[in-house]
Amino acid sequence: MLKVIKFSSIFIVLSIFTACAGHKKAMEVLPNELEQLNQDCKRDSLAFELDCYDFIATKNSFAMLRLGIDAQNKGRPAEAFERYTKAQKAGNFYANALLSTLYGNGLGVEFDEKKSINLLKDVEDVDPIAAYRLSYYYFSNGNPQKAIELLEYAATNEVKDAQKDLVLVYTNGQYIEPNDEKALFYDNLYQDGKEDFTKKIYGR
Repeated sequence: MLKVIKFSSIFIVLSIFTACAGHKKAMEVLPNELEQLNQDCKRDSLAFELDCYDFIATKNSFAMLRLGIDAQNKGRPAEAFERYTKAQKAGNFYANALLSTLYGNGLGVEFDEKKSINLLKDVEDVDPIAAYRLSYYYFSNGNPQKAIELLEYAATNEVKDAQKDLVLVYTNGQYIEPNDEKALFYDNLYQDGKEDFTKKIYGR
């Protein structure tokens, strides 16, 4: 029995290490992939962008991701699920938050709240968008401290909705003692004119 437990522990550690290593590699590759996509495809015309994404989707996971977002926006969740899954399998961990939304709402896939949350937890330390969305889970389950930690991570990485929410959190005193200094800090971030990280990743 002890040998089984030891083996299980080693397996868990190796699994965690492998996951972290995978995210680390993706973090090195994805910025260049995103930059190349924007250079090749980003225009004022959405129609042009979508045609461009379609042309390069097999070799650019962000193109696949954005085609999925377009499909979801146009009421084709099954197609969105397929595209997000392909992007995820290609190593794009930003797909997790999008897949989480589908599972959490039963869109294009069977409703699975646990899977929805686990998809976010898997990337909470590398995807500020996922961290922001996961904060709501912790607020609603009596762990505001963890929720605020996630919000702060998202906010300092330019997720504008997280910055706005933190202004409220540090103002209204519902979850934590009011802090005017922090409220002002996040309000200044919200109004600094920098691009919203969500828009940067999702395209629009």
